[in-house]
Amino acid sequence: MSRKRCFLFAVALAASLAVVWLSSGSAEGAPPPAVLTPVPTQATETGKPVTLAVKATDPATNRPVAGLQVQFFVLTDVFGQRLMSVGQATTDPAGMAAVLYKPSWEGPTQVTYRFAGNAQYGAAQATSQFVAVGPIPLHKNADFGLDTVRSLAPVVVIALVVAVWATLIGVVLHTARGIRMVPVSPKVPAPATAPSLSAARRRTRPEPESMDGGSGS
Repeated sequence: MSRKRCFLFAVALAASLAVVWLSSGSAEGAPPPAVLTPVPTQATETGKPVTLAVKATDPATNRPVAGLQVQFFVLTDVFGQRLMSVGQATTDPAGMAAVLYKPSWEGPTQVTYRFAGNAQYGAAQATSQFVAVGPIPLHKNADFGLDTVRSLAPVVVIALVVAVWATLIGVVLHTARGIRMVPVSPKVPAPATAPSLSAARRRTRPEPESMDGGSGS
């Protein structure tokens, strides 16, 4: 039993050493990954496409690398968070690869650049972010409810206030002008009252003669 255990232990040890040796050999033989550096993206006009660009360089010499095929992805939340492919391009002699992308929503947008790797360079990936200004709206929603009334309410209130004040000022001015135009009548003496009929009769009635005077004549 001891010999069998020793044999199994030796086999397991040899297998472990072989796995370590193979993994180290493959790691040493793998090409170094390329370096992807995103170029800042600026979106300034609504509905206009933006340029997504990335530069590939050699990790050892930092020189641009041409001929690398780069895929471009945009992170979207439609049907769950996922990467949506928006194009692919091959780096030019300056190491640049670029595609045009037309944003379909507003706000922060994350871009992912991927290089799958080749015989000279290993796989590489980089990400960047820019603020999209959104697409041009295709239609305008109709106004419903009290939206129109609410928008016109301040204008109507101001017009009513101005009309009320204008009316009050007009009434005051008209009243003041009327007071100034009314002439002051001169004082007229009161007419003399006619004597009463009884007083007139008393004045015209003859006085009776005196009894003493008649007897003396």
